[in-house]
Amino acid sequence: MTTSNPEKYSVENLKSRVLFCDKDMAVICKECGELCDPSDKENSVVQIFSPAFAELLGKGKAPAFCACVNRLDCPVSGLCVIAFSREVFARLTGMFAERKQVRKMYWAVTEGVVEPTEDWISLKGFIRFEPARQKAFLSDEPSRKTKDARLLYRIAGHGDRYSYAAVELLTGRTHQIRAQLSKEKLIVKGDVKYGARRSDTLGGIRLHARYLELVHPVSKKLMQFEAPVPEKDPLWTDAEKCLEAVKLEALSDE
Repeated sequence: MTTSNPEKYSVENLKSRVLFCDKDMAVICKECGELCDPSDKENSVVQIFSPAFAELLGKGKAPAFCACVNRLDCPVSGLCVIAFSREVFARLTGMFAERKQVRKMYWAVTEGVVEPTEDWISLKGFIRFEPARQKAFLSDEPSRKTKDARLLYRIAGHGDRYSYAAVELLTGRTHQIRAQLSKEKLIVKGDVKYGARRSDTLGGIRLHARYLELVHPVSKKLMQFEAPVPEKDPLWTDAEKCLEAVKLEALSDE
């Protein structure tokens, strides 16, 4: 990936996608198609952003330890947190897993027209991910192979053919938003794996990790981040007009 479009992956362009970087961690804007899995040496965001981290930290090279904390699915875009030490990784992983001092919101463009909802709707269930099929499956009852899956969503508006949903993720399971929204007949545009009619013309799917609020694991400073939508095409522009009014409650209000 990095060699197919040298200009796109130049250090300067990568630095523009780094929203925060210090000796402990970074927050980046991941694009569709980039991977959070470190086993892929070419397409992993850790590998892709290493030159940018090296320049921003002023050490001539990226930290020896770099790992994604919140692993976004490959076709999903948006905010991704990178830890620069095992200790910070463990702290952040615990914060995300326990939903302590962390809140996150996704934007989704879904097929069909659904009327806006004034309140957040809660979805609860149990989910299992099958690696062999690379797909998640939901059930109403727990089992040995399932994990609880919880989220809140709200329909902020719609266009002629698509609806715009804000999602607050309460548990971070693989493919969770995609599977749970699909079960509610809110199929993410382009997500053929979960029932979409066709692939998206922009590549990836229309699911975007838009907002993140967390307390820095070392400094304890409250930080807030917002990732721009992947591309300002007419659909994302219309969705943004509806969704930008939907905000997360502040951590301090919990």
